[in-house]
Amino acid sequence: KQRLPDYMVPAHFVTLDSLPLSANGKLDRKALPDPQIQQRAFEAPLAGVETQLAALWQDLLGVAQIGRQDNFFALGGDSILSLQIISRARKAGIVLSPRQMFERQTIAELAQVAQVVSQDAPAVERIELNRDIPLTPIQHWFFQQPMRNRSHWNQSLLLNPSEALDLPALTQALHAVLNHHDALRMRFVQQDNGQWQQRYRAEHSADENTADGLIWQRTTSLNELTPDCDEAQASLDLRDGPLLRAVHFTLAEGGERLLLVVHHLVVDGVSWRILLEDLQNAYTQAQAGLAIDLGDKTASFQRWANRLLDFAYSDAVLAEAEYWRNLPSAPALPCANPKGEARQSNVRQLHLQLDAARTEKLISEAPAAYRTQINDLLLTALVRAMKRWSGESQAMIALEGHGREDLFDGVDPARTVGWFTSLYPVSLHAHDDLDVALKHTKETLRAVPHGGLGYGLLRHLRGEALPALDGCVLFNYMGRLQNSSRLFNLAEEGSGAQRAADAPLNGELSIDAQIRDGQFSLTCSFSSERHESASIQRLLDAYGEALNEVIEHCRRHAAVTPSDFPALALTQAQLDALPVAAWDIEQLYPLTPMQQGLLFHTELSGSEVVDPDSARDLYINQVALDIEHLPVARFKSAWAAAVQRHPILRAAFLRVSGSEQPVQLIRRDAALVVRELDLRELEPGGSDQALADVLVTERETPFDLHAAPLMRVLLVRQSETLWKLVWTFHHILLDGWSSAAVLGEVIQAAMSDATPQPAGHYGDYVEWLLSRDAEGSKAFWQSHLAGFDQPTMMAAALTAPTSSTGEPLPNQVRVTSMDLNSELLNSAARRQRVTVNTLIQAVWVLLLQRYTGQQRVAFGATVSGRSAQVPGIERMLGLFINTLPLVQA
Repeated sequence: KQRLPDYMVPAHFVTLDSLPLSANGKLDRKALPDPQIQQRAFEAPLAGVETQLAALWQDLLGVAQIGRQDNFFALGGDSILSLQIISRARKAGIVLSPRQMFERQTIAELAQVAQVVSQDAPAVERIELNRDIPLTPIQHWFFQQPMRNRSHWNQSLLLNPSEALDLPALTQALHAVLNHHDALRMRFVQQDNGQWQQRYRAEHSADENTADGLIWQRTTSLNELTPDCDEAQASLDLRDGPLLRAVHFTLAEGGERLLLVVHHLVVDGVSWRILLEDLQNAYTQAQAGLAIDLGDKTASFQRWANRLLDFAYSDAVLAEAEYWRNLPSAPALPCANPKGEARQSNVRQLHLQLDAARTEKLISEAPAAYRTQINDLLLTALVRAMKRWSGESQAMIALEGHGREDLFDGVDPARTVGWFTSLYPVSLHAHDDLDVALKHTKETLRAVPHGGLGYGLLRHLRGEALPALDGCVLFNYMGRLQNSSRLFNLAEEGSGAQRAADAPLNGELSIDAQIRDGQFSLTCSFSSERHESASIQRLLDAYGEALNEVIEHCRRHAAVTPSDFPALALTQAQLDALPVAAWDIEQLYPLTPMQQGLLFHTELSGSEVVDPDSARDLYINQVALDIEHLPVARFKSAWAAAVQRHPILRAAFLRVSGSEQPVQLIRRDAALVVRELDLRELEPGGSDQALADVLVTERETPFDLHAAPLMRVLLVRQSETLWKLVWTFHHILLDGWSSAAVLGEVIQAAMSDATPQPAGHYGDYVEWLLSRDAEGSKAFWQSHLAGFDQPTMMAAALTAPTSSTGEPLPNQVRVTSMDLNSELLNSAARRQRVTVNTLIQAVWVLLLQRYTGQQRVAFGATVSGRSAQVPGIERMLGLFINTLPLVQA
């Protein structure tokens, strides 16, 4: 560090007895061990919302310990799991949105914006039984597919109960689930004009639980299980119902199975998680003789479909049309027999699986490197495998999304059952450089507007001519499927033919990926009349190789991309050129106007914005406190905790090449070295002078604004019991209120075991500033300052100090009026019903008017800046103060 700039100092050192060499005597880089990166110290969730959210994460992510600063996606979370988090949190009275889950990826950040609601007065989501419900884009897509038997196109689960089932309780539970989730009672009718309509059916009555109704009971053997499942799969009816079939199997070999079949028109992957959770809860309540309560209903499918239809004709969706039209076309996939049919009767499936150790690296290590989701990694590997298989660098992939986008205020579909899936194309390039490939895939997916929902809205609801999905590879990552249910486990046997034999296949190739019970698995479905199994196997082999390459690359490299910092208009090249390792970048965002002013003045004068009396940088602040019986070790730990707790204390300020906008960099690790100085051996007079010299040296030593932390802490021991705390920091970080809050927190933590209250992040305030109406603010100030054509200058009335050469100098005059009684001021303010501050400002206006001879005068009034409507702003640390022009005629 004495010889190299900060950014060139290696982040990690690994000691080896010898360097591994290849056969030709060169360094074998692949054999070098990975550095054991020290993780941020575990920080336990605070009581209340944080503890509740951490418990949900532990359950759904299968992680034993969750810290308040742990990242959801770095722990293996995905978009579907985020919906489950939202759903379960809502049942606990904690309201979160999907957008918040993506923007605030830690427990601490989510707790700041979570809305805690009362569960005493449940909201009632009403539906209209006799009113047509608009078809959603994915439902339109279904009815456009050529098939004769539309009633046989299902999703299903075959479950192995962990205990003998109580059939009356099971029937009661199924009845409750059917009535709670209205979409399960949907009916579809084709009109004379060929169009399809959907409507709700009334609630299911108990007397319909007959042998041919809600649940079938069958006695069979494992050998006969598949034909019995096939019978149930073919028993649904779009027009007359049911769209849900349950079959309880008693096996001749012993044991039971429960088959659940639901038509795909009213269910999707997220819905299944909701249904299983509710079925178990309802069964447990029924078995205990309790009234079944499945909680509040979220927004109905009817309401969602109506809002989607309105949204389809909005300017926001229409603006997407060019994006979808301009997608580059991709070459056709290799096909052994282009004239062959692609139907369920000739479908074949091949599989790929990773072992548990490799899967753990995929979900728990790899995503953090490029700040990706697992889907980004899987798709990067897929297009690279397709290039090796087909020889083509460009690939068109049809992606399935969960479709439950955070679009409409007051419309929460988190626990709504239905087919919400969005289906849309993405064009990806298989770059040879894996670093470039990962960045390309991530940025391409982040650029898809509205989670791909607009493609279906434009194509199916508005009739826009957009590229079709024919000939694409259909890719669907279904997330993590865990047997977390106490009652139901997924059975090993198949659940029967989910679709009619003559139903068309989805896409040229259909790839479904999931993580089930800790192992990644992939299934590729294709037509045996169009593709040879050996060819598809080569694709899967290439995919396995590519996925391993992605995992290993992410274990050794890291990078950030523009979408990580939406408030900044930085290019990938600019981010790659930043003088800091990617793993050490926690966040980047713009400076506030006040911070920009301080940075500008500091840079303009080369850090020589000085006070002539003390010859110190005016923007370097210092606090010195005497503390008796200071617990030094605890004090150092308290400072370290404060730096980790408050991102602004880890901020540095950079100029980016090619950009006029400076950025503040929040470093993940900015160690604060608390120094000690012992003056006990000096004589009393000498120690006083030494201390005074230390204070001056600390104040006059400038900060490198590129290197965090921009503060210094010195503990000076003056006697056996007395210490002097000297805290020096740059004003660009903190205002007076914030500095007092930091000191209070550190001293309290050092002197007691008190846990600090949750604090908001300064970045939230920056985002709020960026969201303000800049044009409206500009118009206000132009109006406010209209006609004010000259500054209020005291130069004509007062003589300015000058240097020996006659140059004007800044000066400071301090006046203390011993005759002015503060009580008189307070009394006068009360009589006028104003604050003392307002009274003093009024006096200052009169003084300015008298000394300048101007009636219209202006002066700067300092405000706290904490009136912004930002959650937790009263406890945030940062630079909030501002100086506003106060104009008085």
